[in-house]
Amino acid sequence: MDVNQADIIKKMCRNELTQTDVKAICRFREFSSPQSASAEIVEALITSDVGLKSALNSLTREEVLMLHFLLARNEPVDISAFARISNQEGYKYGTFAQQYQKVFQDIKQRFIRKGLLAFCQGPFQFDKKTKLEKICLLVPVEFQAHLPGMFERPVTSDQKGSVSEDRIRKLLAGISRPDGKPLKQDSAFNIDQDGCLKIGNSSFGISSLESWQYRQWKTEAAKDMGVAAHLYSLDCLSALKVLFASLKPDEWIDPEQLKPALDLFCNFRKQPDIDRVCRLGWEMGILETASFETGTGYRLHRRMGEPSGDTPEKHYVTDPESACIDFNKIPLPVLAQFSKMARYRVENKQIFAAPDPVMMGRHLQDIQDTPWLFRLIHHLPAFTNVFQQLEKNRGKEIIHRNLLVAQIKHIGLQASLEKALSNEDVLFLPNGFIAFPKGLENMIEKAVVHQGFAVKHVTP
Repeated sequence: MDVNQADIIKKMCRNELTQTDVKAICRFREFSSPQSASAEIVEALITSDVGLKSALNSLTREEVLMLHFLLARNEPVDISAFARISNQEGYKYGTFAQQYQKVFQDIKQRFIRKGLLAFCQGPFQFDKKTKLEKICLLVPVEFQAHLPGMFERPVTSDQKGSVSEDRIRKLLAGISRPDGKPLKQDSAFNIDQDGCLKIGNSSFGISSLESWQYRQWKTEAAKDMGVAAHLYSLDCLSALKVLFASLKPDEWIDPEQLKPALDLFCNFRKQPDIDRVCRLGWEMGILETASFETGTGYRLHRRMGEPSGDTPEKHYVTDPESACIDFNKIPLPVLAQFSKMARYRVENKQIFAAPDPVMMGRHLQDIQDTPWLFRLIHHLPAFTNVFQQLEKNRGKEIIHRNLLVAQIKHIGLQASLEKALSNEDVLFLPNGFIAFPKGLENMIEKAVVHQGFAVKHVTP
C-alpha cells in the first residue's frame, strides 16, 4: 500500500474522525479537556508520548500483541486483519461490510478512540468498492519503544545458555578432507580457487553465516512450522525472529509461552510443533537454551561479531610458523574476522592461512583496535611481517589488484596515447609512467603497436 503514516494521520483527523471520536481521543490520551478538544490537537499530538503510557496499559495482552504484529508488518492493513482478535463476527459468507462492519466498530472502541491507531480511506485500493473495504489502518511507529513486552512473565536470568555449533563445525571440517571437497550433504562451506572461505557465493562472515543458519532452520523445520493464513499473517519463522528479538539480553522464553503471540502473528490454519521448531533452531546455532524450574528456555544466540571468551591463539593455531588453523576449534567470530585478511589452502588434511596484503591493508585499523585480533596477527610470523610492512608504509603506499603499470619512453607516443585514451580509466604519472586496469591491457598494446612502437613486457 503506497500510503505513508503522515498521510493517513492527516486524512484521519481531517476527514474521518467524528467529534465524538475526537473528544474520546483527547480524553483518553490526555491531550485536552473535552471543551477544547479538536482534530487539530489530535493531528499534532497523536504520535507523541503524551498520555501514551496509560492508554497502552489499558490494553489486554491480546491487544498489545496485535499492535506488535502491526508494527512488525510495517505497512497498513484493512479491517479484516483485526477479525482474529474481535468477537464481533458478522456473516461468514456475506459481503465485506456484512462480515466486518461490527469488527470495525469494535476496533474503533478498543484502539482508535484511545488514540492508538490511525486510519483513513485509501484511494489506492482501486479494486475495493465499498467505503469499509477502502479503509486502511496502522500503528504509528513512534509507539514501538513504548509498547509493553510481548510476554507477560519471561524468565529473567544471567545464566549462560548452551549453544550448538555441531552442524557448522562438521561442515567446516569437511573442507579439510583429503580430496579437498566439502561434505556431500552440504556444499555451502568451501574454499574457492582464490583461497577465500565462502558460504555459497558469499564471503564467510557473521552476516552470511546467520543467513545460512536461518535458511537451514527453515528447511529442516518446514514440516513442523505449521501453515499460516495467507492474508495479513507472518510465516512461522518470520514471526519467531520478531518474538525472540523482542527479548532483553537476560530474558528467556519457553515454547509454551510463544504460542499466544505466534497464533496471533501467523493466524495458523495448521498448528506448528513449536517445541521441535525451537529445538531445531538450537541445533542450527541460532538459539541458546537453558533449563529452569519452569522448563526449558530459549533466546537468540547473540554472536555480535566478537568471541564470547578470551580463547588463546594456541588453542586453534596448531603451527604458528606455517599458520595452520584448526577450523574445529577457532571461535566463529575470530574466523569471520580473520578470513577478511587471509587466503587459505588445504594440504594433507590441514588448512593453512597466508596473509593477503591488500585485504590486510583494508583492515589495518581493525587490527590495531581489536586486542584479540592484534594478538592473533602477532602470533603468526607471516602475518606479523606483512602487518609491520603495512604499518611502515601507511600513508605512503597504495596496494591495488588487477592494476598494471607501464613506462612510455617516447614523448610523442605519450602525447598520442593521452589523446587516444582520454576517456578511459588510465592514469598518466610523472616520468612517463601510466597505470591502468588489467582489462585495458590489449587495447593499450594495440594503440602502441598502431603508432609503430614495440611493447616490452617485464615480469616482476
